Amino acid sequence: MRRILLTGVVALTMSVGAGCGSAEIFHQDQRGGTITLQGSQDGAMEDAHDIMADHCGAHGYTIISRGKVAVGSKSYTSSNTDYGEVQRSGGGSRTHTDHGSSHSDSRTTREGGAVTRGNVQTDQVTGTVPVYEERVTYTCGK
Repeated sequence: MRRILLTGVVALTMSVGAGCGSAEIFHQDQRGGTITLQGSQDGAMEDAHDIMADHCGAHGYTIISRGKVAVGSKSYTSSNTDYGEVQRSGGGSRTHTDHGSSHSDSRTTREGGAVTRGNVQTDQVTGTVPVYEERVTYTCGK
């Protein structure tokens, strides 16, 4: 009884540690296939070995390649706003002067003892970055 309980605790601990990754079939045919890996690479590879063994059966399998593949791109936008010089002082008034530019204007703002003077300017950067996926390609047979 003790031995069975201890074995169950060890098996549960191992499955929780490896549970942070998974594998999914991307493509399979009678000769082999490609599997995608997500999350923890160790846990995902354990899952991938199970999938490959189930698919290939007694013939076994050989991993042909493993690596990252570009599967698309992701757009991003980053902006930074500069509100000019900030000075500490007392007061409670608020003034605003617009000089007609859509990108910057001159302000003097007094709120809660802070005074902001200068031009307000926002710089924005946009672009795209590639999105990668980890894949394993294998063939059935040794």
